[in-house]
Amino acid sequence: MRRLFVVFAAMGAATASIPAGLPMVAATAGESVEGYLAAVPALFFGLLAGVILSSMLGSRVSSAVMIRIGALIQAVAFAAMAGLSTQPLSFVLAAASAGIGFGLTEAGATIRAREAAAAGTPQLLSALTGTVAAVAALTPLLFLTPLRGMPWLIYAGIAVVHIILACTTVGNGIKGSFASTNTAGGAASALLPAAIALFLYVGVETVFAGWSSILPMDLVDVDPEWAALGTSAFWILLSAGRYAATGLIGAGITAVACLRGFGVIAATAFATAALASALPVLVVAALCVGVMALGPCYALIIGIGLARVDAYAARKATGLLVACGSGGGAAIPALLLLTSGGTGASVFATAAGLILVAAGTATVVLSRGAAADAHAR
Repeated sequence: MRRLFVVFAAMGAATASIPAGLPMVAATAGESVEGYLAAVPALFFGLLAGVILSSMLGSRVSSAVMIRIGALIQAVAFAAMAGLSTQPLSFVLAAASAGIGFGLTEAGATIRAREAAAAGTPQLLSALTGTVAAVAALTPLLFLTPLRGMPWLIYAGIAVVHIILACTTVGNGIKGSFASTNTAGGAASALLPAAIALFLYVGVETVFAGWSSILPMDLVDVDPEWAALGTSAFWILLSAGRYAATGLIGAGITAVACLRGFGVIAATAFATAALASALPVLVVAALCVGVMALGPCYALIIGIGLARVDAYAARKATGLLVACGSGGGAAIPALLLLTSGGTGASVFATAAGLILVAAGTATVVLSRGAAADAHAR
């Protein structure tokens, strides 16, 4: 189980290091940062490709093998980023490759968590994704240390970490050679609400993750040199929410009740931010509360959904569920950017509405199986 936490920690370093390092990579290479901006969407679309690939591999290889494959791909990709950081196009392509490996690793690790925890999947995933957020919060700080002039060394270090992961095990996992006890219709009815909720939730989280360094400048005039710390603040808040959910579930609160409560808190906070646009400090405080409440929602939604089906169905569905979240992460920020033109009250109000729909869809439909959900802890 400890090695599974190490896998998720490595995911945190990977997901934060690319966007956090772009300004320094561009400065070191003597290139315009605009040439490197495509690395972030490339990472994201690579992730989408990786989780779709994982859904095809899910019934053919064990979760441990999937994690190893994903870690190896990421190791090669980060080594390429270290060696080709002065070439923008090569760096972008390497980021896309890292996304593919990340998608495979995330899907394999989520399947492994389901195999290990069964009905306790929501609690375990809350703790694991909290680890992702904690490491992601610390990773941007590397680019403010004496290593800031050597971003290639940071990427090389992340490559070494993934080589070690590829050479170690997280348990043998379960191969897809057994029959499902869920009917196709039963599995679909359990997972469809989770898929819809993930699409909406990840879309909202991606909006605030992507603008986490911009919001401090827009709202309270933070110096651009320090604005990147907004990204660390975002991940710290996300981590706090995830560990809070882990503790609540451990204390006996059901995962469905946690999801409902955190969803209402997040929606209320974002609505407050939308209504308080004339008071920037209050807006920032409300957004901090909202982001913290967002933290555990991903793990709770996917954990509740997977806990409602057997291990065989969970293996086949994990990649598709993560892909639904990735789709929301691509579509919703793009739509909000087109319709709103940037940060502002309309974005915060839309986020509040989407989170209410996401939490409502997941909790109302999934809680119909009360007996199953009582054990989803």
